[in-house]
Amino acid sequence: MTDRVRFAPSPTGYLHVGSARTALFNWLHARSVGGTYVLRIEDTDAERNRPELTRALLDELEWLGLDWDEGPHLQSERRDRHREVVEDLLDRGLAYLCDADNAEVAGTSLVDGLAVRFRMPDDRTVAFDDVVRGNVSFDTADLEDFVVWRSNGTPMFLLANAVDDADMGITHAIRGEDLLSGVPKVLLLLDAIGAPRPTYAHLPLLVNASRQKLSKRRDDVAMGDFRERGYLPEAMVNYLALLGWGPPDDIEVRSWSACSRGWTRRRGRPRRSTPASSTAWSTWSRRSCARWPTSSGSSTSSSSRSRPTTRSRGRRSWSTAPRRPRCSTGRRPL
Repeated sequence: MTDRVRFAPSPTGYLHVGSARTALFNWLHARSVGGTYVLRIEDTDAERNRPELTRALLDELEWLGLDWDEGPHLQSERRDRHREVVEDLLDRGLAYLCDADNAEVAGTSLVDGLAVRFRMPDDRTVAFDDVVRGNVSFDTADLEDFVVWRSNGTPMFLLANAVDDADMGITHAIRGEDLLSGVPKVLLLLDAIGAPRPTYAHLPLLVNASRQKLSKRRDDVAMGDFRERGYLPEAMVNYLALLGWGPPDDIEVRSWSACSRGWTRRRGRPRRSTPASSTAWSTWSRRSCARWPTSSGSSTSSSSRSRPTTRSRGRRSWSTAPRRPRCSTGRRPL
């Protein structure tokens, strides 16, 4: 079976640098194994979605060179399918209607003004094997009956995510670890509709120098801002590729084709990655990316400055440019 991955952003803000890394890792996996890269826009939150943000998101992905094989699919156009699944869950007693006080309401058909909750099974352990984190398990006794259909007639993220992954044949879900806690609920939904489970890989989050999750209120996180400052897309892709992954030969500046050839999904201790400061990033980008290697290995610049050389053990040294600041990492508690 051909591997199928997806990048599924929500158009409620501009493309975040962490989301760009997720898009890149999915793209690298698809290209390294000859798989399919699906782009899906999860626009079910009508109150926060803005068309101009969707256009900006597509533009930034194109600028980075992360081309997709299918899509972009709009999740909002699949609402009838989501409704069909919820009605089936109600009919089989796997979900129930509830009012504003979260009290169960009798009935097996959707009713305007009433939400629908998935009925959490008793005394079960939901376990799965994560490529990054290893075996992960949750006890259903610690999980609540969760909402799958809003009272305004729209699907919740978990329901739409599970149904769309199943219908689109997604085999691998590569995404941030902030979504890890929702996996058991998605797996229960997939089991309920008789769909196969994808392979999960939850990436460590990007944090700032203070070990805090990157925030748009205090950190540089919008890809468009880096683009406006003159960063090369090759620099952004290369830098992001090294946040949470490292090539076995330790050569840091490499072409896109070389990245895709050397890409592997490796299990290891989950660690949060800290991007270098804007000043250090700018210095590395300016001095190295002007001589970016093409797929054939030649430089993209005709400059007479020295190019990187490779030592006998595969470690790169610059004759005219300092070594790129390495990402600092810290152990992520399990």
